[in-house]
Amino acid sequence: MRVLMVIDSLVGAGAQKQFTNLAVGLSRRKHEVIVYIYHPKYDFLPELEAESIEIVFGEKAGRFDTSPLIQLYKLCRLTRPSVVVSYLRTPSFYAELIRLVYPKFGLIVSERSNALNGRLSIGDLASGICHSVADHVTSNCNDYRNHLVAKLPFIRKKMSVIYNGTDDVYFSAYRRMQAEVNSDHRTRFLVVSARCEHNKGALVLAEALRLVALSDRKDWEVSWVGRVDFDSDYVKSVVGFLALHGLTDHWDWSGQSSSVVSQFPHYDALVSPSLHEGVSNVMCEAMAAGLPVIVTNVSDNNDILVGGRYGLLCAADDDKALCQKLIQFMNTSAGERLALSERAHLRAKELFSFDRYIDEWEQLCKSVAVK
Repeated sequence: MRVLMVIDSLVGAGAQKQFTNLAVGLSRRKHEVIVYIYHPKYDFLPELEAESIEIVFGEKAGRFDTSPLIQLYKLCRLTRPSVVVSYLRTPSFYAELIRLVYPKFGLIVSERSNALNGRLSIGDLASGICHSVADHVTSNCNDYRNHLVAKLPFIRKKMSVIYNGTDDVYFSAYRRMQAEVNSDHRTRFLVVSARCEHNKGALVLAEALRLVALSDRKDWEVSWVGRVDFDSDYVKSVVGFLALHGLTDHWDWSGQSSSVVSQFPHYDALVSPSLHEGVSNVMCEAMAAGLPVIVTNVSDNNDILVGGRYGLLCAADDDKALCQKLIQFMNTSAGERLALSERAHLRAKELFSFDRYIDEWEQLCKSVAVK
């Protein structure tokens, strides 16, 4: 198959990571993959270049510039793909418009949204209606699919869920993680986030840690890995809260890391205090490596962790609930942590393997491809 894959940029975020994984996986299976992007953000470009995947660089001068639409139309006419796979809302809208006037390819659009507080936005519904043009729609979480299907029943038969695919390097890290489990030190919590903003729950985590400290637990530390804009009002509020309550020495703003998996052996658990999101890449990666996870009960997390069997769950935007789970984890023995590590790893193999991810996508692409 010739597969044309479309996304706005390759910035270092979850959707772009899964997009890159798919392009690499399909290319390794000897499909001809062409990638089109139109914003100059290239975090995942080296992974594509390493596989000698053809990349077409478009450009977009401003929010309402239609140049990518014209560029993508010409690219479709030139390359004649069997199937077009688009990720994210605006690239998918472009692909759907082109499909109306040039219906000579199969079209799969990938939604990466989530239902905020169990509700869909006007944008979600408008996007869903536009998807009537596509052959198939995917999401990476059942929660969003269920909400969209409930509002737009026509989309039920053409919408499926494909969970994230996790690189084998994370599964390979499991034995090393097991060997380095050690309960004889301060409990080290890791947070990995593409950005530090309200929906990522940094302030809720800080509030939970204040409660932990009030319980006379001082044997812990937190590292926040990811982009942090210290000029933003939100980050300033977090920094100020930590300083006010004497927590600054327990919290490290570690900055971005080019190899998150190399960080895992130095920590005891991953904490994801997000207020809302889809299925988190870093949660999948941590589970694959056997790093226990403490996450909020958003999106599919309850189903993935089966109510807490494969990781610790707490309500979102609830500092008291998060505090309880942090203390619960700190009170677990080394044996209990190893058992949780093993269960998480096995669950990740079941749900998030790279081969499973590519198998499902390859089968879907073949089912809609135009010959």
